[in-house]
This record gives sequence, structure tokens and C-alpha cells, in this order.
Amino acid sequence: MIKIILIIFAIGNLTLKNEPTPYMHKVFYDAGVPQELWEDFLSVAACESDLQPDASGDHGLAQGLFQIHWGIWGKWGLDNGHIKSDNALDPINNTRLAYAIGEHYSRPRNNDRWNQWSAKPGWQVCKDKADNLLY
Repeated sequence: MIKIILIIFAIGNLTLKNEPTPYMHKVFYDAGVPQELWEDFLSVAACESDLQPDASGDHGLAQGLFQIHWGIWGKWGLDNGHIKSDNALDPINNTRLAYAIGEHYSRPRNNDRWNQWSAKPGWQVCKDKADNLLY
């Protein structure tokens, strides 16, 4: 009985290639991102910010994991109830807004979910960068 429990515990703690780290897994889960999109979100965040929640780019206009132009999108997210705080550097808040932009802004306009981002999840360079940052 003890051997079986140890095996289950060991298998349950494995991190498989291309799975988000437990931290990113929790961020995506807490932000309400459906699990089937986690790999795409991981890939884009890796390209945009090197998975650094406090990243800042585009002369300070782009903020957080997904390098969202917070002056525009933060207000949109707050006004439309997609986020509850104006903290761009909170990884869950930033991810929640990235999901909302794709789901409630881009897709209803018949655009790709990642239309507002320069990085795209299908790019091999983004996938490679995510792998290099995580493993």
C-alpha cells in the first residue's frame, strides 16, 4: 500500500515538457484562462516579458506579463468589469485582462485572439523562449 501511494505521489509531482510551471499554472487558473489556452498564453507571455510580471516596455507604456498598454486597456478592462484593480504588474490581473482583450474585444470583431499583440503563440521563437525560460 505504501509503495502505491509513493508512486502516485511521485507521478503527480512530475513536470512534463511544455506544461506551465506550477506558478504560471496557478496564474492562468486564477485569471480564468481555460486550460486549453495555457500553452498559447505561456508562449506569448514568454515572448512579451520573459515571464517577468514587473516587465515594462515600449517606453513604459506596455506593462506586465503580457506587455499590455495599460493606459488604454486598463481603463477598458475596469470600465467593462473584466478586472477589479488598476494594478498592471499583478500577474493575475494582467493575465485576466489579456484574456478579456482576446475574448471580449478581438474575437467579437472577427479578429484573432492575439490581434493586439506583436508576439503570436504559433511562432516557434516564442515556444522556444518559453521552453528555455522554464526548463
